[in-house]
Amino acid sequence: MCPVITPPFVLVSHLATENKSGSDCSGTDGATGRVLTLANTRPSSNERVCLDGLRLKNTQYTISHLGSSSTITFSVAVYDTKNIVVDYFI
Repeated sequence: MCPVITPPFVLVSHLATENKSGSDCSGTDGATGRVLTLANTRPSSNERVCLDGLRLKNTQYTISHLGSSSTITFSVAVYDTKNIVVDYFI
């Protein structure tokens, strides 16, 4: 029998912050349904999405995990001039 080796390890998550603007989203300025593509795939479900300094409720956006990227679809109006900050663990 081979011995089972279980070295001590700690699972470490890293906080990623993306600073974007509304002009980084697809869609029309001021429209709902605009989509922002994140730099990392599969961020944790503990994300924080802020639009011009106000934290959005998770009912105001949807995150989709696609094969090559993750996207946020906003259900609120996003203008090109608005700042978007997304914090999440990877």
